Amino acid sequence: MTLLRSILGLSGLLRFARLSGKALRGANFSFFHLKGVRLEAADLSGASLRHTDLRRAHCANTRFAGADLSRACLAGADLSGADFSGAYLNDCDLRGADLSGAVLRNASLLRADLGDATLIGADLTGCRLDGARLPEGHLR
Repeated sequence: MTLLRSILGLSGLLRFARLSGKALRGANFSFFHLKGVRLEAADLSGASLRHTDLRRAHCANTRFAGADLSRACLAGADLSGADFSGAYLNDCDLRGADLSGAVLRNASLLRADLGDATLIGADLTGCRLDGARLPEGHLR
């Protein structure tokens, strides 16, 4: 129980934290509540962010290559220019997220909800989108 309180306490401290530009490769933030966190240009390559609340997070130009964001909530997040190459975003909530210019090469977005997301200029080469809900009129 003490370990759980410590984890929940850390999660609470990271909410709205400023982690911009930090090297967080391979970090485990699964099940954390990071709503509004500032992660611009951070490196989260290979990180575990499963079931993580990243609503309205600021992640422009962040590197998520090979990261696992399955079942994460990124609704309303700024993900412009982010690199999700080979990342797992299965069952992810990306409603209203800004993915302008994002790199999603070979990423897995099975059953992801991209409703109202902006994907202008995004690279979806080799991206798996089976069962995903795609935005209307925002793919160019």
